[in-house]
Amino acid sequence: MNCSFADGASCNDRTNLKGAGMKIFCAVVVLALVSVAPATANETRRTVASVYPSICAGALRNAILSDLKDGVIAECEDIKITAKDIEDEIAKSPEHKREQVRKYPVHVLEQTLIKRLIAKEAKEWAKKNGKSDTGDAAVSAYLSFQVPEPSVTEEEAREFYEEHAAMFGEISFEQIKDAVISVVRDEKASEAQDRFKHDVGKRHAIRVSSSWMKTQGDKWSKNPVEKARLSGKPTLVVFSVIGCCDRMLPVVELVRHSYADSLNVVFVNVSEEEVLSSIYGVRGIPVEIFYDAKGREVFRSNRSMSIKDVVDKLREMGVTVGGGGGSE
Repeated sequence: MNCSFADGASCNDRTNLKGAGMKIFCAVVVLALVSVAPATANETRRTVASVYPSICAGALRNAILSDLKDGVIAECEDIKITAKDIEDEIAKSPEHKREQVRKYPVHVLEQTLIKRLIAKEAKEWAKKNGKSDTGDAAVSAYLSFQVPEPSVTEEEAREFYEEHAAMFGEISFEQIKDAVISVVRDEKASEAQDRFKHDVGKRHAIRVSSSWMKTQGDKWSKNPVEKARLSGKPTLVVFSVIGCCDRMLPVVELVRHSYADSLNVVFVNVSEEEVLSSIYGVRGIPVEIFYDAKGREVFRSNRSMSIKDVVDKLREMGVTVGGGGGSE
Protein backbone atom coordinates (compact mmCIF):
# COMPACT_ATOMS: atom_id res chain seq x y z
CA MET A 1 0.00 0.00 0.00
CA ASN A 2 1.30 3.47 -0.93
CA CYS A 3 1.13 6.32 1.55
CA SER A 4 2.00 9.99 1.40
CA PHE A 5 2.69 12.94 3.71
CA ALA A 6 0.95 16.26 3.75
CA ASP A 7 3.69 17.79 1.61
CA GLY A 8 3.07 15.16 -1.05
CA ALA A 9 6.18 13.13 -0.43
CA SER A 10 5.69 9.38 -0.41
CA CYS A 11 6.86 7.10 2.38
CA ASN A 12 9.59 5.79 0.10
CA ASP A 13 10.67 9.33 -0.78
CA ARG A 14 10.76 10.32 2.89
CA THR A 15 12.69 7.15 3.79
CA ASN A 16 15.20 7.87 1.04
CA LEU A 17 15.57 11.43 2.29
CA LYS A 18 16.20 10.18 5.82
CA GLY A 19 18.79 7.73 4.51
CA ALA A 20 20.50 10.41 2.49
CA GLY A 21 20.48 12.76 5.48
CA MET A 22 22.01 10.09 7.71
CA LYS A 23 24.73 9.42 5.13
CA ILE A 24 25.55 13.12 4.93
CA PHE A 25 25.63 13.37 8.75
CA CYS A 26 27.94 10.35 9.02
CA ALA A 27 30.18 11.73 6.30
CA VAL A 28 30.50 15.05 8.14
CA VAL A 29 31.33 13.26 11.42
CA VAL A 30 33.93 11.06 9.72
CA LEU A 31 35.54 14.06 8.01
CA ALA A 32 35.63 15.91 11.32
CA LEU A 33 37.26 12.97 13.05
CA VAL A 34 39.77 12.51 10.25
CA SER A 35 40.71 16.19 10.34
CA VAL A 36 41.08 16.22 14.14
CA ALA A 37 42.72 12.83 14.71
CA PRO A 38 45.97 13.43 12.81
CA ALA A 39 46.51 16.77 14.55
CA THR A 40 45.90 15.25 17.97
CA ALA A 41 48.11 12.25 17.23
CA ASN A 42 50.77 14.53 15.77
CA GLU A 43 50.79 16.74 18.89
CA THR A 44 51.01 13.62 21.08
CA ARG A 45 54.00 12.35 19.12
CA ARG A 46 55.81 15.68 19.22
CA THR A 47 57.30 15.38 22.65
CA VAL A 48 60.57 17.05 23.54
CA ALA A 49 62.30 13.64 23.56
CA SER A 50 60.97 12.68 20.11
CA VAL A 51 62.28 15.86 18.48
CA TYR A 52 65.32 16.59 20.67
CA PRO A 53 66.27 13.14 22.04
CA SER A 54 69.25 14.13 24.18
CA ILE A 55 68.51 17.72 25.17
CA CYS A 56 67.20 16.70 28.61
CA ALA A 57 67.29 13.66 30.86
CA GLY A 58 64.22 13.99 33.07
CA ALA A 59 60.87 15.72 33.48
CA LEU A 60 60.85 17.51 30.12
CA ARG A 61 61.23 14.38 28.01
CA ASN A 62 57.47 13.73 27.97
CA ALA A 63 56.50 17.40 27.58
CA ILE A 64 54.37 18.25 24.53
CA LEU A 65 55.71 20.85 22.10
CA SER A 66 52.97 23.47 21.77
CA ASP A 67 52.23 27.03 20.72
CA LEU A 68 52.14 29.03 23.95
CA LYS A 69 51.42 32.69 24.65
CA ASP A 70 54.25 35.18 24.17
CA GLY A 71 56.68 35.07 27.05
CA VAL A 72 55.44 31.71 28.38
CA ILE A 73 58.02 28.96 27.98
CA ALA A 74 56.22 26.13 29.76
CA GLU A 75 52.97 25.48 31.55
CA CYS A 76 51.51 22.65 33.59
CA GLU A 77 48.17 22.90 35.37
CA ASP A 78 48.38 26.13 37.40
CA ILE A 79 52.13 26.52 36.87
CA LYS A 80 53.50 28.87 34.21
CA ILE A 81 57.18 29.54 33.59
CA THR A 82 58.27 32.60 31.66
CA ALA A 83 61.53 33.78 30.14
CA LYS A 84 61.96 36.09 33.12
CA ASP A 85 61.60 33.13 35.50
CA ILE A 86 64.47 31.40 33.69
CA GLU A 87 66.66 34.49 33.92
CA ASP A 88 65.89 34.80 37.63
CA GLU A 89 66.88 31.16 38.21
CA ILE A 90 70.12 31.61 36.29
CA ALA A 91 70.94 34.65 38.44
CA LYS A 92 70.57 32.47 41.55
CA SER A 93 73.18 29.98 40.32
CA PRO A 94 76.58 29.89 42.05
CA GLU A 95 78.90 32.33 40.32
CA HIS A 96 81.41 29.64 39.33
CA LYS A 97 78.68 27.70 37.51
CA ARG A 98 76.57 30.56 36.15
CA GLU A 99 78.09 30.61 32.66
CA GLN A 100 77.59 26.84 32.33
CA VAL A 101 73.96 27.23 33.35
CA ARG A 102 73.42 30.14 30.97
CA LYS A 103 74.57 27.98 28.03
CA TYR A 104 71.82 25.42 28.70
CA PRO A 105 68.51 27.12 29.64
CA VAL A 106 66.65 23.85 29.00
CA HIS A 107 68.36 22.42 32.06
CA VAL A 108 67.21 25.41 34.10
CA LEU A 109 63.64 24.98 32.84
CA GLU A 110 63.64 21.27 33.67
CA GLN A 111 64.99 21.80 37.18
CA THR A 112 62.49 24.60 37.80
CA LEU A 113 59.59 22.41 36.70
CA ILE A 114 60.78 19.53 38.86
CA LYS A 115 61.11 21.77 41.91
CA ARG A 116 57.67 23.35 41.51
CA LEU A 117 55.81 20.14 40.64
CA ILE A 118 57.39 18.11 43.44
CA ALA A 119 56.55 20.93 45.89
CA LYS A 120 52.96 20.85 44.65
CA GLU A 121 52.75 17.06 45.02
CA ALA A 122 54.26 17.27 48.51
CA LYS A 123 51.76 19.93 49.59
CA GLU A 124 48.81 17.86 48.33
CA TRP A 125 50.21 14.70 49.95
CA ALA A 126 50.74 16.46 53.30
CA LYS A 127 47.19 17.85 53.26
CA LYS A 128 45.67 14.50 52.34
CA ASN A 129 47.57 12.68 55.08
CA GLY A 130 47.06 15.28 57.80
CA LYS A 131 50.72 16.28 57.93
CA SER A 132 51.67 19.62 59.36
CA ASP A 133 54.94 19.82 57.43
CA THR A 134 55.26 22.61 54.88
CA GLY A 135 57.86 23.79 52.38
CA ASP A 136 61.15 21.86 52.27
CA ALA A 137 60.14 19.72 55.25
CA ALA A 138 57.03 18.54 53.40
CA VAL A 139 59.08 17.75 50.29
CA SER A 140 61.61 15.78 52.34
CA ALA A 141 58.86 13.78 54.10
CA TYR A 142 57.05 13.20 50.80
CA LEU A 143 60.16 11.90 49.04
CA SER A 144 61.02 9.63 51.98
CA PHE A 145 57.51 8.20 51.80
CA GLN A 146 57.58 7.69 48.04
CA VAL A 147 61.13 6.30 47.94
CA PRO A 148 61.76 3.98 50.92
CA GLU A 149 65.31 3.46 52.18
CA PRO A 150 67.05 0.96 49.86
CA SER A 151 68.79 -2.19 51.03
CA VAL A 152 72.50 -2.80 50.34
CA THR A 153 74.14 -6.20 50.04
CA GLU A 154 77.67 -6.89 51.21
CA GLU A 155 78.55 -7.69 47.59
CA GLU A 156 77.46 -4.21 46.48
CA ALA A 157 79.45 -2.62 49.29
CA ARG A 158 82.56 -4.64 48.44
CA GLU A 159 82.22 -3.69 44.77
CA PHE A 160 82.08 -0.01 45.74
CA TYR A 161 85.12 -0.46 48.02
CA GLU A 162 87.16 -2.09 45.24
CA GLU A 163 86.06 0.52 42.68
CA HIS A 164 87.34 3.29 45.00
CA ALA A 165 90.25 1.41 46.58
CA ALA A 166 92.65 4.35 46.17
CA MET A 167 90.63 6.54 48.53
CA PHE A 168 90.75 3.93 51.33
CA GLY A 169 94.52 3.40 51.35
CA GLU A 170 95.58 0.59 53.66
CA ILE A 171 92.22 0.27 55.41
CA SER A 172 90.67 -3.14 54.78
CA PHE A 173 87.06 -3.62 53.72
CA GLU A 174 86.21 -5.42 56.96
CA GLN A 175 87.40 -2.46 59.01
CA ILE A 176 85.04 0.00 57.32
CA LYS A 177 82.33 -2.29 55.97
CA ASP A 178 79.52 -0.56 57.89
CA ALA A 179 80.64 2.88 56.71
CA VAL A 180 80.84 1.70 53.09
CA ILE A 181 77.36 0.17 53.31
CA SER A 182 76.06 3.49 54.63
CA VAL A 183 77.68 5.42 51.76
CA VAL A 184 76.29 3.03 49.15
CA ARG A 185 72.83 3.20 50.76
CA ASP A 186 72.89 7.01 50.62
CA GLU A 187 74.01 6.90 46.98
CA LYS A 188 71.24 4.47 46.02
CA ALA A 189 68.64 6.53 47.89
CA SER A 190 69.77 9.71 46.15
CA GLU A 191 69.60 8.03 42.73
CA ALA A 192 66.13 6.63 43.48
CA GLN A 193 64.85 10.04 44.56
CA ASP A 194 66.34 11.62 41.43
CA ARG A 195 64.51 9.07 39.27
CA PHE A 196 61.25 9.76 41.09
CA LYS A 197 61.67 13.51 40.67
CA HIS A 198 62.56 13.21 36.99
CA ASP A 199 59.48 11.02 36.43
CA VAL A 200 57.28 13.92 37.51
CA GLY A 201 56.90 14.64 33.79
CA LYS A 202 55.06 11.32 33.43
CA ARG A 203 52.65 12.22 36.23
CA HIS A 204 51.77 15.69 34.90
CA ALA A 205 50.93 16.99 31.42
CA ILE A 206 53.63 19.57 30.66
CA ARG A 207 53.49 21.79 27.57
CA VAL A 208 56.57 23.59 26.27
CA SER A 209 56.88 26.39 23.72
CA SER A 210 57.86 24.79 20.40
CA SER A 211 59.51 28.00 19.12
CA TRP A 212 61.61 28.36 22.29
CA MET A 213 62.66 24.71 22.09
CA LYS A 214 63.60 25.16 18.42
CA THR A 215 66.00 27.95 19.39
CA GLN A 216 67.47 25.85 22.21
CA GLY A 217 67.74 22.80 19.96
CA ASP A 218 69.77 24.73 17.40
CA LYS A 219 72.20 25.83 20.13
CA TRP A 220 72.30 22.37 21.68
CA SER A 221 73.35 20.71 18.40
CA LYS A 222 76.63 22.63 18.56
CA ASN A 223 77.91 21.18 21.84
CA PRO A 224 80.85 18.72 21.40
CA VAL A 225 78.88 15.59 22.24
CA GLU A 226 76.05 16.40 19.84
CA LYS A 227 78.41 17.40 17.04
CA ALA A 228 80.08 14.00 17.33
CA ARG A 229 76.83 12.07 17.83
CA LEU A 230 75.24 13.64 14.74
CA SER A 231 78.33 13.36 12.51
CA GLY A 232 77.30 10.08 10.88
CA LYS A 233 80.05 8.10 12.65
CA PRO A 234 79.77 5.94 15.79
CA THR A 235 80.78 7.83 18.92
CA LEU A 236 82.25 7.01 22.31
CA VAL A 237 81.78 9.70 24.97
CA VAL A 238 83.65 9.41 28.26
CA PHE A 239 82.53 11.57 31.20
CA SER A 240 85.24 11.74 33.82
CA VAL A 241 87.62 14.03 35.70
CA ILE A 242 91.35 14.35 35.19
CA GLY A 243 93.13 12.88 38.18
CA CYS A 244 90.11 10.95 39.48
CA CYS A 245 89.41 8.10 37.10
CA ASP A 246 92.90 7.81 35.64
CA ARG A 247 92.33 4.20 34.62
CA MET A 248 90.11 5.46 31.82
CA LEU A 249 92.61 7.92 30.33
CA PRO A 250 94.96 5.31 28.75
CA VAL A 251 91.87 3.52 27.39
CA VAL A 252 90.54 6.75 25.88
CA GLU A 253 93.88 7.59 24.24
CA LEU A 254 94.37 4.09 22.84
CA VAL A 255 90.86 3.98 21.39
CA ARG A 256 91.23 7.53 20.06
CA HIS A 257 94.40 6.54 18.18
CA SER A 258 93.32 3.09 16.98
CA TYR A 259 89.81 3.97 15.80
CA ALA A 260 90.29 7.54 14.61
CA ASP A 261 89.07 6.87 11.06
CA SER A 262 85.89 5.09 12.11
CA LEU A 263 84.96 6.44 15.53
CA ASN A 264 84.52 9.78 17.30
CA VAL A 265 86.02 9.83 20.80
CA VAL A 266 84.90 12.67 23.08
CA PHE A 267 86.21 13.26 26.60
CA VAL A 268 84.04 15.48 28.82
CA ASN A 269 85.70 16.83 31.94
CA VAL A 270 82.80 16.78 34.39
CA SER A 271 84.44 19.31 36.69
CA GLU A 272 84.33 21.86 33.84
CA GLU A 273 81.05 20.73 32.28
CA GLU A 274 78.92 19.81 35.27
CA VAL A 275 75.65 21.03 33.71
CA LEU A 276 76.28 19.40 30.33
CA SER A 277 77.10 16.11 32.07
CA SER A 278 73.93 16.31 34.15
CA ILE A 279 71.83 16.79 31.01
CA TYR A 280 73.23 13.53 29.63
CA GLY A 281 72.11 11.80 32.82
CA VAL A 282 75.57 11.52 34.38
CA ARG A 283 75.19 11.16 38.16
CA GLY A 284 78.62 9.73 38.99
CA ILE A 285 81.91 9.13 37.19
CA PRO A 286 83.24 7.60 35.10
CA VAL A 287 80.46 7.10 32.56
CA GLU A 288 80.98 5.78 29.03
CA ILE A 289 78.23 6.20 26.43
CA PHE A 290 78.34 4.47 23.04
CA TYR A 291 76.32 5.89 20.12
CA ASP A 292 75.84 4.19 16.77
CA ALA A 293 76.30 5.93 13.40
CA LYS A 294 72.70 7.18 13.54
CA GLY A 295 73.32 8.89 16.86
CA ARG A 296 71.34 6.40 18.93
CA GLU A 297 72.62 5.44 22.37
CA VAL A 298 73.32 1.70 22.32
CA PHE A 299 75.21 1.15 25.58
CA ARG A 300 76.11 2.99 28.77
CA SER A 301 78.57 1.94 31.47
CA ASN A 302 78.80 3.50 34.94
CA ARG A 303 82.09 1.81 35.75
CA SER A 304 85.63 2.07 34.42
CA MET A 305 85.88 -0.16 31.35
CA SER A 306 89.02 -2.04 30.36
CA ILE A 307 90.37 -1.68 26.83
CA LYS A 308 89.12 -5.22 26.12
CA ASP A 309 85.60 -4.31 27.24
CA VAL A 310 85.59 -1.19 25.07
CA VAL A 311 86.96 -3.02 22.02
CA ASP A 312 84.44 -5.85 22.44
CA LYS A 313 81.60 -3.33 22.60
CA LEU A 314 82.90 -1.53 19.50
CA ARG A 315 83.09 -4.83 17.62
CA GLU A 316 79.51 -5.57 18.58
CA MET A 317 78.62 -2.22 17.01
CA GLY A 318 80.53 -3.11 13.84
CA VAL A 319 83.26 -0.51 14.37
CA THR A 320 86.60 -1.44 12.79
CA VAL A 321 90.12 -0.30 13.64
CA GLY A 322 91.01 2.93 11.86
CA GLY A 323 94.27 4.24 10.50
CA GLY A 324 95.46 6.63 13.18
CA GLY A 325 94.89 10.30 13.74
CA GLY A 326 92.73 11.89 16.38
CA SER A 327 89.22 12.67 17.50
CA GLU A 328 87.69 15.41 19.58
